[in-house]
Formats: sequence, structure tokens, C-alpha cells
Amino acid sequence: MPIASDSPDTPLRRSKRKRAMGFGMRLWSQINEDHIGLIAAGVAFYNILALFPAITALMAIGGLLVAPSEIVDQIERFSHIVPKDVMDIIVGQATSIAGSREGGLGLAALVGISFSIWSASKGMGSLIEGMNVAYDEKETRGIVKLRLFTLLMTVLGILGLIFGMMATMAVPVVLTVFPLGPLGNIVTFAAVWGTLLFATWLGLSLIYRYGPDHSHPHNFDWKLPGAPAATLLWLVASGAFAFYVGNFASYNESFGSLAGVIVLLLWLWLSAYVVLLGAEVNAEVRADARAKAERAREEEERQAEGRTATA
Repeated sequence: MPIASDSPDTPLRRSKRKRAMGFGMRLWSQINEDHIGLIAAGVAFYNILALFPAITALMAIGGLLVAPSEIVDQIERFSHIVPKDVMDIIVGQATSIAGSREGGLGLAALVGISFSIWSASKGMGSLIEGMNVAYDEKETRGIVKLRLFTLLMTVLGILGLIFGMMATMAVPVVLTVFPLGPLGNIVTFAAVWGTLLFATWLGLSLIYRYGPDHSHPHNFDWKLPGAPAATLLWLVASGAFAFYVGNFASYNESFGSLAGVIVLLLWLWLSAYVVLLGAEVNAEVRADARAKAERAREEEERQAEGRTATA
């Protein structure tokens, strides 16, 4: 009986394994060469400074569309995959803003929102700079253009979070129309988290495409694996870190009252590392595609030269 074509011992499978190993080795080499861990630390530092202005802007803008308390409830959905110390800081700040915020959109509110967005854009700017390194790109946009672009990306990121939260609030309402019976809770849970994961994947895909200063502009490619890989890896890594902090770590004994800040900084570093890792994956895939296209072009030229010589 002949061996099936998908047998692990076939030349095709061995070739795929060889290419996968080669890709992994090149990716690891590029991560070390670009010092992604060090860059992620810088991104985490700027993001911890931008976190509270970002929460303020999120609550202020989101409060115009939904009740601030509902935004807090949606943030608390992440309590299973985000360390408790981090959630205490974020939810505490969001709750404080929700309780102190007055209705309306007067001049003072506009000034406050604008200042919060300006401050939060520092974190987005550091992320864009880190992705330029991951993609091996040099920043050529002028200071004014880059600043305006960073502000735009920050606003779009905040709006994306708001609409993502609104979508998760709408999903359970929509599902009540269907007679799901005892499976209702399971289906609702899966639908809500599926919506969150889709929104994260979409946001990362847009950041990877438009954030770096690509010297070789390309169309938006949904098939690049960086965004889905980063989304799933962040979910697993953040959940694992939360489990470790909650069950094994002893940051309170080591850092005392600073334990929450230390955990927040480590979580931000982990998140930044995963996002930059996704950028590295995309960069390597694109480099492979360009190399294959170049080899195909050279092969076509050799064949054309051969036909010309024969003629």
C-alpha cells in the first residue's frame, strides 16, 4: 500500500519542517539583533506614563456614548487574564474618573480631553518607533507630520476600544433574541470573547500596516500572521503572567507598596514585547516573500537568456 502524501516521512513534510525551522532561526536572530526586549522596556516606560491620560481620555470620550460605569464593567472583563494588581490600578483610576466626571462637553472638558490625548500619544509614539526597528525601517516623516499622525493613531485607538466595548455590550442583547436554552451562557461567553479577540486582531493589523514608515508601501494584507499570532500569544502570556503573580510571585514582600506599579510595568513590558514580536513575524514573512519574488525573477531572466542564446 503506498504511503500517503501527507505522511511525516515524505520529502514534502521534511521540506516544510526545514523551512519552518529556518524561518524560526531567522526570526530569533532578528529579535536578538533588534534588541526587542530592550525596546519593549522603553515602550513600557512611556506607556506607564501614558496610561492614566489614556484612561482619562477613554472615560471622557466613552462617557459621551455610554454610562461611565458600563465602561468600568467592560474593563473588569479582563480580570481573568490581567494580573489583579494591574486591574486594581486601572479599574481604580477608571472608577475614580467615572465618579467625578460631570455631564456635558464644555470648554474645560474639551481642554481636558485634548491634554489627555496629547499625553497618551507619547505611548503610541514609542510603539511606532519600536515597530520601525522591528520592520528595519527609517523614520522619514517630518516632526509635524509624525506628531499629527501619532495623535490620529491615539484617537483611533481610543475610539476602537470604545466601540469594541460597545460591541461586547451589544452581543448579549442580540443573543437574547435566539432560543439558546442551557447553552446561552456558554454561547454568550464565547461570542463576547470572540468579539474582543477580533477587535484586537483588527487593531493590531491596522497598527502593523500604517504605524511604521514603510519604505516599500503595500496593500493591507489580512493574511499576514503577525496580528493573529500576537493576539493569541498576548492572551496566553497575559493569562499565564496573571496566574504566576497571583499564585507564586512575592512582589509585595520584595517591593512593598510599589508592588502594584512593578507588576504593571512588567505587564506593559510583556504586552509591548508581544506586539513587537508580531511586527517581527510580519517583517520576516515579507522579507521571505520579497526573496522568493527576487529568485523567481532571476530564474525567469536566466530562462529568457537561455532561450535567446538557443535561438
